[in-house]
Amino acid sequence: MKLKYRKLSREERKGSKWKYEVTETYIHEIDLGDTPLVVKNKAGWVIFWYSPSVKKLYICPGYRWDGPSGPTFDTESFMRGSAVHDALCQLTQLGLLGWGYRKIADKELVKITKEDGMWWLRRQWVYAGVRLWSWWRRGFWLNLCICNLTTLFSGYQH
Repeated sequence: MKLKYRKLSREERKGSKWKYEVTETYIHEIDLGDTPLVVKNKAGWVIFWYSPSVKKLYICPGYRWDGPSGPTFDTESFMRGSAVHDALCQLTQLGLLGWGYRKIADKELVKITKEDGMWWLRRQWVYAGVRLWSWWRRGFWLNLCICNLTTLFSGYQH
């Protein structure tokens, strides 16, 4: 399914980090466990939700995200993956999903960008970037205690 979105105007972006907005509901198949999840914006509108009975994440019209992050370009092969990844990361930041789902989000980003035609080398760069960000975000000293660099990229298959 294609993600339909629009780029926000300068005026719409003023005072916000968001660059893009979903214009039609996007449905992404993923297993996030057995608990239904709902996230609303400040106005009370549902911006994305997860249905465990069908294992699908629904990203609703009005959901805004900042596009691909890091030293990169906002290309078509990166947009769908960045939207899904941002939604999944927001679920971990809100405490609705455990920190372990961050790695699942990172792998899902690579899977989607592969489906959308991103070059292999760029996907490797993207994966390394999001894994390092997750590692840093969790806390440098905590990471030194519970993991080492050899396990940072373990399980990567793409």
